[in-house]
Amino acid sequence: SYAYYGIYLSYAIDCSISSCVIQGVPGSDAGIFGQYSDGITLFNNTVFEFDFHGIFFYDCYDMDILENTVYWNEGTPFDLCGIYIDSSLLANIEGNNITENSDNGISISGTDNVTITGNHIVDNWNHGVDLQYSDYCVIQDNFIAGHGDADNGITVLSSNSGDIIGNTIYESEFNGIYMSEASDWIISHNVIYDNGGPGIYMDVPTEDNFLYYNDIGWSGEFLAVDEGFGNFWNYTGIGNWYSDYEETGTYTIAGAGSEVDYYPSMSLYCGVTDPAEYEVGTTGNTMTWNSSALNPGTYELLIDGVPQGHIAWDGSAIAADVDGLPVGVYNITLVVYHVSGHLLANQSTLTVVDTMSPTWTLTPVDQTLEYNEALSYQIEASDASGISSWAVNDTASFAISATGLLTNATFLAPGVYNVEITVTDAYSHSISTTIMITVNEIVLPPSDPTGLVLAIGGIGAVAVIILIVFVLKKKGT
Repeated sequence: SYAYYGIYLSYAIDCSISSCVIQGVPGSDAGIFGQYSDGITLFNNTVFEFDFHGIFFYDCYDMDILENTVYWNEGTPFDLCGIYIDSSLLANIEGNNITENSDNGISISGTDNVTITGNHIVDNWNHGVDLQYSDYCVIQDNFIAGHGDADNGITVLSSNSGDIIGNTIYESEFNGIYMSEASDWIISHNVIYDNGGPGIYMDVPTEDNFLYYNDIGWSGEFLAVDEGFGNFWNYTGIGNWYSDYEETGTYTIAGAGSEVDYYPSMSLYCGVTDPAEYEVGTTGNTMTWNSSALNPGTYELLIDGVPQGHIAWDGSAIAADVDGLPVGVYNITLVVYHVSGHLLANQSTLTVVDTMSPTWTLTPVDQTLEYNEALSYQIEASDASGISSWAVNDTASFAISATGLLTNATFLAPGVYNVEITVTDAYSHSISTTIMITVNEIVLPPSDPTGLVLAIGGIGAVAVIILIVFVLKKKGT
């Protein structure tokens, strides 16, 4: 746009601007500017490279700024905001992506009843959200990161009766949340870490603010500072979680306010476990740590220093699977991760033993052989550590192979043989059983009476024939 503004609204009522791509040029003003207007909706627009604010409303009422992308608005000599609302009333700023603008991501001044929720506010040059002289505002569920020049993730000045809830705030050069001249705020369920200064700084004068259920870690010399008076760092038995809390007692908040969190917890706790032992080959073996985290990331197990992979973690006690290891002694290290990436570790010892003998896959049974029949009988056994050897007691008559095949080593005379079979595992545990091998006597084939009958029959027939011949001759004479 070669005009001062990409889009200019004045005295507009019930207007909607959606799905526009609005790029500035040198010397341009705001990407979208509205004044004295009512019921304006901005949806799914992209606004970038303007020399003034990306989106700017002045003296307007009822604005919905939804799912816009606002970036690289960074002209000189002014510091420029992604979204700036001044001297207005009632706005909803939701689901926007606001990055790399040369001042604040979102600035609200003199505007009550503003809801800022679900925005991605990253790498703007000053504050992520700057709220001044604006009451009854809600800043909730925003992702606010990487703001520089000694500024804060969220700044609240001279504003009362609002909520800062459920935001993730990290890597600001100075404070995660900074408040001054503010009262009656609820500051809860925020995850605040890796900021250059305190995670939360309550400056003078602040009073009657409730701060609880926040996870504050790895930020500045002090995680929390309170220079005000009458702020409450716990509510109905729930305090805050701190990365430097040492698990016992109350938590003293630094600063002149001399406030105390009476119900603190640790942001991340790895816990400890006892050395463990289990029988090789068994299943369902675990090592349990009483770990905890309000905002957990993952955990992983290291076995003798070798990572076993990250596992999703719900922040409660961890029962880590240690099945499947061969006999030996292992150094087991549990590493737990906060959602921020910070970690704690604890090491213990696991011993896997083999105290059990092999077991028969099928129990060997007695065998019967006919005379001069060869023996070939496959015997099977199993062991978690593997089978080392097979043996029989009568090696003169029998042999057994490395795989458990029982055979005769020589001719077996008829009779009964008691054969003891022993199988031994890799750790010299054995099991034995005795079976009977019976070799039957030789059986001769029976005589065949058919030949004799035929012979007798033949002689008889001859006799009869002779008799008949003799009689005929006598008659003939």
